[in-house]
Amino acid sequence: MVLVQNLVRDNVQIRLDIELPTRLPDGRTLDVRIAKSEVNELIPSGAVCVVHIPVTVSGPVVDTNIPIRVTVRITNQPKNQPIRPEQGGPPPSVLAISPFKAQVLKDVAYLPSDERTNHRHQVVFHLSPQKMPPVATPPQYQYEVLWSEVQAERETEMARQHLDLAQRVATSKDLTWEALGRATEERFASYGMPLHPGEVQMIARALAYVVEKAPERERSLPLQNMRWFRTLCQLLVQDKSLAEKPRSELVANELYDAVIYDAILMGFRLVQPRARLNLGHFGERSVYADRMMAWLQGSAKPDLSYIYVPLVMMGIVVIRQVQHRDMGNPWRAVKQIQEALRGRERLGGGVPVIIFDAMQDLLKQTEEELQRTGYPRI
Repeated sequence: MVLVQNLVRDNVQIRLDIELPTRLPDGRTLDVRIAKSEVNELIPSGAVCVVHIPVTVSGPVVDTNIPIRVTVRITNQPKNQPIRPEQGGPPPSVLAISPFKAQVLKDVAYLPSDERTNHRHQVVFHLSPQKMPPVATPPQYQYEVLWSEVQAERETEMARQHLDLAQRVATSKDLTWEALGRATEERFASYGMPLHPGEVQMIARALAYVVEKAPERERSLPLQNMRWFRTLCQLLVQDKSLAEKPRSELVANELYDAVIYDAILMGFRLVQPRARLNLGHFGERSVYADRMMAWLQGSAKPDLSYIYVPLVMMGIVVIRQVQHRDMGNPWRAVKQIQEALRGRERLGGGVPVIIFDAMQDLLKQTEEELQRTGYPRI
């Protein structure tokens, strides 16, 4: 079984080539057959499809592992207009399959297909010496569309029906900074990048800005266009009781990934005018955001840049906009992030020079702003 998803707003023609082993590890010939070793299918815009390719082994059947190689190639030239996030989104609510089948599909390993792997992957299957009972009809090749734009439109319409409820939750007045700080500290540490308290505080400020301040201050990005709000609408379709949870709890748990994604893209836009650093164009920023989300979901390696670019930098830029009484003097936050930078240097493999210099520029600007606005220096 091969699960394929089309991420773009265009039809994609794919070709799958499956190579089966001919020998066992001990050198004996392996009698293995496949319903179809070459598959050509057209994947509709935004669709998720399953290709069922039965493989049968007649002998010798021993207790061992065998490799199967799969090559996946796109054979047309579709438009590169993303229609779904690369790292996935909220669970679907109009998917018409059994819970058992849904669980089986969730267990399918994700293998990105790109030039680095030459579009080729190896999957290991376990052979068992047990025999299956005979069947009247041998298993057949099958191509199945699980999700298409029709379901996507239904999903969108159902989410629209929860706009008012989502708006009430999203604009409630409970503060999110502390909950986002705890979630950030835990998530970053669990994926190999423990944070200094100063880094936690700045990232939490950036995320709190997205949730609490951006809907009013960022006119070019209305609340309805933010991923965290759209995700909230979709989650409410499945479980209205989520509206009873405090906003701070939702953004630190169910909506955390979506808030991070919004903060990355918003952070680039807020930091760029103030930092002597080329932060790339929108396409490059989107790729970076997808890569960071892959790391946060455990499918990519950590990179120190993920801490600072643009999240900590954004926290510095919005330090005065996200300032609550329980946060204390913002000068303390500035001192803590300076300590974090020095600590990274002491530990070796510190922040890259170009990022370090940009951080110093941003901190200098922030110190000047805090002095002008009368915050007592500590």
